[in-house]
Amino acid sequence: MPRAKQAELADEFLSLHGGQKTLLLPNAWDVASARIFEEAGFPAVGTSSAGVAFALGYPDGQRISRHEMLAVVHRIAEAVNIPVTADVEAGYGAKPEEVAETARAVLAAGAVGMNLEDVIHDRPDALADLGLQKEKIRAVIETSARAGVPLVLNTRTDVTSGYRPRRNAAGAQHRAAQCISRCRSPVLIRSWRER
Repeated sequence: MPRAKQAELADEFLSLHGGQKTLLLPNAWDVASARIFEEAGFPAVGTSSAGVAFALGYPDGQRISRHEMLAVVHRIAEAVNIPVTADVEAGYGAKPEEVAETARAVLAAGAVGMNLEDVIHDRPDALADLGLQKEKIRAVIETSARAGVPLVLNTRTDVTSGYRPRRNAAGAQHRAAQCISRCRSPVLIRSWRER
């Protein structure tokens, strides 16, 4: 995808986050589901890391390789004419440089946004260190700036572990992202009153 077109889609996707209406973002797991969401009138589509992993025979939790995950993201981005944001779990890396490489690969796949969770890859019941999470977020933002595409970063916190709230998770995620990330989302909303 040409960078100019990708930058336009990124701007469009970011603008969807600032409107008066709540952005409902369906999550696709393959080209067919993404095309159905586009045909249904959704203005953008996300990918479901669990859905993609399950469709390819992997369990959830970053067990699918970055390459395989982003191959599906690429096929989706090529098949639709709306912004695509990629759920890349915890960024496929423990270090900021590794997460920056994932951000480059997300852009190369044609996506204009990415989710970045605050879990530790091999310890899904533990949150990443706040300072390290800030470094990862900065690495993604810097990668986006160098690429010339305003990648919309959704810093997601996994505030539940087995549906048990984790102490201070939302507050820690908010502090990590408040000045350097563009979007934030909790994992579990039990009702529309909580949104």
